[in-house]
Order: sequence, then C-alpha cells, then structure tokens
Amino acid sequence: MALSVVLGLGLAGVLAGAPPVSAERFAAVVTEKPCEELGDVLIGALASPDKELASRAEAVVGRCGKRVAKDLAKASEDPDAGPRAVPLLARVSPELARELLPARLGVGDAKARATVRSALAHALDRAPDPAAAWLQFALKPSTDAANFDATRTLLGHLKDAGPAGKARLFAGLGGDEDARYLLLPGLAELATSGDEDARKKLNSLVKEAQEPWIRERAAALCANVVCEELVAAVADSNPRVRATALASLHGGFNPAGRAALTPPALAKLATDDPFPFVQVGAVDLLASAGPSEQVDQALLAALSARSTRVRGTAAQAFATRFSSGIAETAPTSKRLRELLGNENEDPSVRGAAATALGNSCDHEAIGVLRRTAIDGALPLATEAQIETAKASALALGRFADGDARKELAAIKDPNVRADLRQAAGMAVAATPVCR
Repeated sequence: MALSVVLGLGLAGVLAGAPPVSAERFAAVVTEKPCEELGDVLIGALASPDKELASRAEAVVGRCGKRVAKDLAKASEDPDAGPRAVPLLARVSPELARELLPARLGVGDAKARATVRSALAHALDRAPDPAAAWLQFALKPSTDAANFDATRTLLGHLKDAGPAGKARLFAGLGGDEDARYLLLPGLAELATSGDEDARKKLNSLVKEAQEPWIRERAAALCANVVCEELVAAVADSNPRVRATALASLHGGFNPAGRAALTPPALAKLATDDPFPFVQVGAVDLLASAGPSEQVDQALLAALSARSTRVRGTAAQAFATRFSSGIAETAPTSKRLRELLGNENEDPSVRGAAATALGNSCDHEAIGVLRRTAIDGALPLATEAQIETAKASALALGRFADGDARKELAAIKDPNVRADLRQAAGMAVAATPVCR
C-alpha cells in the first residue's frame, strides 16, 4: 500500500476517531469475515477502553498476521488505537512499519512517541540486513520535530548507523539541555566502542557543561569510559557531581584518576564535605585502595565524622581491609572499640565496628565484644542492643577464647530473640581463625 494512501486513511481516523465497537459486534464480525475484511471493527476494538475487548483484538492480530497489516497501518494513526496498533504493526509487518513509522516520529505525547521509537527499532532490527537498514534510517532526512526522536531511536544502534548516526548524535547534542541529557547515553555508547571524538566530548561535558545535571550525567557515564576530567569533578561546585565523579572513579576504567587523588585529599572530602553522600563516596574510594598508612589514617579520621552513614561506611571499610589483610590494627582498633562500646552510637555503626574488630583478630577487643553480645540477651534488651549483639556474637566466633564461647553457648533462653540465638549458635560452631 502506498504511503500516501495509508497516511490518508490514517488522517481520516484521526479526524473521525475509531468507531465504537461492542464485544458482540466484534465477535460476530471476526466469526463471519476473513482477516482481510475486518477493517474498522478491528481498529475500533483496538481503540476500545474495554481492556478485555482490546486484548481479544490483539489476539486476532496474532492469528491474522500480515493479513491485517493495512488495518494496523490505519489504526497506528488513530489517537486511541495507535498505542496498541503501532507495536503490533512492527511485529506482523516490519517492512510496512519501516516505511510508515518514521512519519510518526515526534508526534503525540511522550508515551506515544516512546511507543513509536520502540516499535520502529524493532522493525529495523528485523530487516533482512539490519545494519544497512539502520544506516539508511540514519541518512533519511526528517523534519525538525521528528529529528530528535529519530536520533533517540538510533541510541543503541549507533555503531550500525556509522558516520551518519554519529553526525545525527553530535548535531542533537547541540540542542537544549533536555536533548543533551537524553542523548548522552548515545555519546557514551560511541565512546565505549572506541570512538575518540565521543570520548573527548563526553569528557569535556563533565567539566564544561553549564547545567549541573548534565555534568552529573556525563560523570556517571564515565564509569565505563576513560575520563580525565573526573579528578577535577570531585571538586565541582555541585555535590551530586562530586559524588558521581567519586563513584565513577571507583570503577575500573579510570585507574589513573584514582591514583591522582591522594589519601589526604580524599580524607578531606570524607570529613569536611558538607554533604554525607559525598563523604561516603570518598570513603568508598579509600576503602578500595591498596595497603597504605595514609589510607588507614584517612579512614580513621572518617570514623569520627559527624554523619552516621560516613562512620558506618568507614567501619565497614576497615572490616573489608582487615579481612584482606591490608590494614594495620593499631591505632584503628582502639577507635573501633570505642564506637562499639558507645551505647549512644547508631547500631549500624556499632555492628560494622564489631565486624571490623572480629576481622582484625585484635584480642583486646574480646572484652567489649563479649559485653555487647551478652547485652542483647538481657530481658530488657532494646532493638539497638540486639542488633549490635548479633554482629558482636558473629565477630566473637572468630576468636578461640574459651570463656567467650561458653557465654555464647549459654544464649539459648527461648526469651532471647531467635535471630540472636541463631547468631550465637553460628559463632560457637565456627572454626576460630584468631589464635
């Protein structure tokens, strides 16, 4: 069917709207007529607010296949039937969808536009030569209204679209802030495929974009791309950009950037930044560093941060580093013992401190671990004490201390909460690693 004819039929559908169809009429027509003659009855059923009727229409499309392609083409222009008809058209007749749907790009509300993009991508992927189809699509001129949606449709297929797809993408990145935000993943897609122009552009946006949400988005996408500007971005004026840059540096694609951030600089971020989520990012980056007295000192400083989240993350960092044998016990253990023994401290911090002390094999910690483990088994124990007790009991299981193991074995009273009894039992059954 010629494009002009189908669009003409579609325009009539838009102006008149799909005729209402009852379930009874639909059932009668489907029974009496062949697929090729369902016409407006099928379109009306697809447009119906009755979900059961619309579902029955979709089932008929599945049975009839290409024989109802012209009806689906007409329905794709209808404001009510279109959301159901467009993906069905791409499924039963990808070749007709490839011909018609580009004219639907940029039309309707956000949901309708997303439906057309998805269906068109489906149809292009099912061409006899998908790479050639994507390239042809990228080369096809379109109106300004459709151009942005055409470029968004290309995301995920830019490599197939070749230079034409790249040219569309870079042109789109010159648009408004919303366009740039939505097209940034395409830039990262090209960069990860080895395109140096895309990598440089993404890298520059981390620093040069005026809008902080663009800088943040670019920094996040640099998690899988080498971006030198991430180091400078940890000092960005916007806290979310700082936190995102730290998170991307934590990945494996920017080792040079991680090396450029010294422990003292990260320690300053971990303790002095006014936003806890930035401080946590700095602590996470410190935690993954290799053996270093400077790193341990920076994490030790973070154990005294004002934020509960930061203190807990720092304690957990020591638990990980002790477990891997890359942190020195003293003087960290003393501070961890203080945190664990402080009943005014948050239980998440106390629990992380208990785990770190167990992993450190610091025998001086046995006393405070025993006290906090037993406190949770007392008749009037609070929720915070019980949570801390569970972590302390499990930490004690790493030590070959006979008295501590006897005390843990005695936590069998049915009045003691079941999860604490279970933790104590696991600790007693564990093979000691701290001799």
